[in-house]
Amino acid sequence: MTDRNLENISFPGRQEGEIVKELISKHWLVEVPILLKIILTGIIYAAIIWLLYINPFDFPRSLSLIIFGIASLALSGYYLGRMIEWMDQLLDVFVVTNRRLLSFEQIGMFGRITKEMNLRQVEDAQAEQSTFLDNLFQLGHLTVANKSDNIVFTINNIPHPHDAKRYIVDARDRSFSEDKEQEVEEVTRRVGEEIALENANAHALNNDQQYYGSFSSDKEDEINKKIEVPEIEEIDIEKRY
Repeated sequence: MTDRNLENISFPGRQEGEIVKELISKHWLVEVPILLKIILTGIIYAAIIWLLYINPFDFPRSLSLIIFGIASLALSGYYLGRMIEWMDQLLDVFVVTNRRLLSFEQIGMFGRITKEMNLRQVEDAQAEQSTFLDNLFQLGHLTVANKSDNIVFTINNIPHPHDAKRYIVDARDRSFSEDKEQEVEEVTRRVGEEIALENANAHALNNDQQYYGSFSSDKEDEINKKIEVPEIEEIDIEKRY
């Protein structure tokens, strides 16, 4: 897979904090037949215009204009169909994020089928190259299956299908690793908070004991002063009698 700057890529339904890791789209070779059809049709149209211009069959002018109009409408419709076919190929894409695998399948000009799968639910990914051209140009088919919902994603004619398969499997494994790391961080955070709370409670209890200890000592001195028995003056009995 090639390294590309994917940070600014946006797509429908993107979640907060979700990061695009890879885009898997169709191989450029699928556009070649469409381009050849367009070129061939353009040549045929140009030939019709040239024949109407030289008019070897002595067609009336009105008939020539009718033929020209029909050929122009037919060419426009054909080009529109090839444009839709090109969009169908170009806009079919897999999006791999740090959380999900999404499949966007273009249907005509305005239709689209969107599927998504949590990376942790990816059970299997299969890459297939079945023809000589597939191996020559490194294109093939990729199928990804879901564990529980029996959802299957398929995208045909992608470049380097085996690399794409390995990338998806590695992304799934990284997702599990990140989840475990987050669980460890969460447990560590909670334990730290509990320890800090216990330390704070112990410190507060120690302060209270010191305060009430000094308070009790002061009160004891004050009470002793209040109940202090006055000294009785000693009387010399012999002197008095």
